[in-house]
Amino acid sequence: MTAVTSPRSPDSPRESFSMLGDTQRIPCDKAIEQTRRTDHADFRNRSSRWLTSGDSHDSGASDSHDASHNGHHRNVGSSPQGSPRGPRRSSSYYQANADPTEDSGLPYRGNPKKIGEILGRTSEYLDQSEQDAYFGDGRGFDYSTIEYKSRIADPAKPPNRGCNFHYIRWKVRRTVEHLACRLFVLVLILVDISIVIVDLTNEFTSKLDAKLAIVSFAFSCFFLLEVSLRIFGVGPKYFFNFTRHHAWWNIVDFAVVVVTFITSVLDLTVENMATDGSKLVVSLRIIRVIRLFRICAQQDHLKTAARQIISENKRRYQQDGFDLDLCYVTERVIATSFPSSGKMSVYRNPIAEVSRFFNTQHKDKYMIYNLCSERSYDVTYFQGHVQRVVIDDHNVPTLQQMLDFTSSVISWLNADAEHVVAVHCKGGKGRTGTMICVYMVETGLFSTAGESLDYFGSRRTDLNVGEKFQGVETPSQSRYVGYYEWMKNNRHHLPPETPRLLTRIVISGMHTVGRGDGSDFSVVVSSRTGRLFEANCALGKGCIHAYDKSCDAATVTLTDCPVLTGDVQVKFKCSSRNVPRGYENVAFYFWFHTGFVSDSRLILKREDLDNPHKPNTWDVYTTDFSVDCTFS
Repeated sequence: MTAVTSPRSPDSPRESFSMLGDTQRIPCDKAIEQTRRTDHADFRNRSSRWLTSGDSHDSGASDSHDASHNGHHRNVGSSPQGSPRGPRRSSSYYQANADPTEDSGLPYRGNPKKIGEILGRTSEYLDQSEQDAYFGDGRGFDYSTIEYKSRIADPAKPPNRGCNFHYIRWKVRRTVEHLACRLFVLVLILVDISIVIVDLTNEFTSKLDAKLAIVSFAFSCFFLLEVSLRIFGVGPKYFFNFTRHHAWWNIVDFAVVVVTFITSVLDLTVENMATDGSKLVVSLRIIRVIRLFRICAQQDHLKTAARQIISENKRRYQQDGFDLDLCYVTERVIATSFPSSGKMSVYRNPIAEVSRFFNTQHKDKYMIYNLCSERSYDVTYFQGHVQRVVIDDHNVPTLQQMLDFTSSVISWLNADAEHVVAVHCKGGKGRTGTMICVYMVETGLFSTAGESLDYFGSRRTDLNVGEKFQGVETPSQSRYVGYYEWMKNNRHHLPPETPRLLTRIVISGMHTVGRGDGSDFSVVVSSRTGRLFEANCALGKGCIHAYDKSCDAATVTLTDCPVLTGDVQVKFKCSSRNVPRGYENVAFYFWFHTGFVSDSRLILKREDLDNPHKPNTWDVYTTDFSVDCTFS
């Protein structure tokens, strides 16, 4: 099956994916095994607020929809034996100002280290007696959450941390491929070549000959050790595989190292011989010039090191001779970064290697979804198996795009049991994670947006490399996954594009931000069609600005803002230099849909705002920082 790319722009009519009517449910991916019970309190330490306050979207449709799927998977809040724990709460109960310490069934942003520890136990499988020993009668354990779903097999086979062969091999490979190690080796190669040049231009009777021979021998020993560690880390089967992209450089590099090591040994031996071996010495030193070829071989090693630095601790696929920023979120859903060419391929996945991966591992059985609005590529690398969903970087999809995406993915996966899908944006986290989480909510792999977001981030994060959580990028993207959960629970109906007039914005916790009173702020309100309104506090343009020092809050009363409907983006610019500019080159921003605003208010804490959610900005945005929007 070949899919033709279908560019879709938020500013123009879009070609939709073919809809299936009522979206079909498909079974969860193959193997889902039981893992240890983990204290839920540790996971709920940072409660997320996916929708705005109020219960305006509860409906009978939601209840009937949930009831119709009880046979497919256990609802959150049900024990395996059916022990009652209260009814499952739909997403409409998620309060924007909920107490994060209250155990109220809210979706949670989990502890990535804790979840990662669970995901790391790939060799533990519990039989029924062991389950009874760990969980007793099952009461209090939720079989719908990450602890249960984390057993999905990962074809990348990440090693378990500890003293075992696979982890040691992985650690050796990461060490020898690290950028610092590669640069160090490159410097030694240049020094070694300089020594060879000095040695060749020197008089053969010089006393320096013996010392240079010893130094050259030491360098040769180091290079032999380095290439041996690379062979061990990658594996001889793939190190010497001629079919791999540029693998012949490995073979040339290995041959040069072995030949120069042998010549260094012979050179050192001849230098110490009493007999005249000057002719042999000359011959051996000329052979050492082949070390120049090692500089050419180093370019691929440096590219590999650069890609690993850029991908940070995102999980990589390092099996079967591949090394790609790519991971299996489930056995049939893959997240990856952009397939690049030209200069970008130096530090991101090269498109030729991505093509080789899919055309060998999943030949004619894959579909790729390109979510980038900013760039595209030659789809012939993938036999035209590419669909395009246009989403701007660090921004959110439309509600209809999410519905179309899940419909298209499920249709493709249902067509053949061996079909897989790959989703990518630029880095393979924000937009990619948003759409994959939407898919997991749709299929019932996870019943809440929060759990799907936690699982994606844990699956994308390689805790062997670092503890940075590599999940969905911005709070707005997470919020839209919550919107999708509501739509799924309401028979995939779009919410009404309720007209809302934004009249006032109160920004609290201002004393550490810019001038401290909000007078250096301007507000830009946009929709999918473009900019709608701009207000400047310093000039008094389109707003009336006031600051109350007693409560540390700046009030911006908008005077000319038009009525808003559907998806809305609100950006806050700041002219002060001490306020960091993040995504969108602004201080902070957020997306929301007017159909999900209830009680005429939208309250967003620091962790709900795009840019201030990052810990590296918290010296500017304190815990009291928040935005309160009032509508009429």
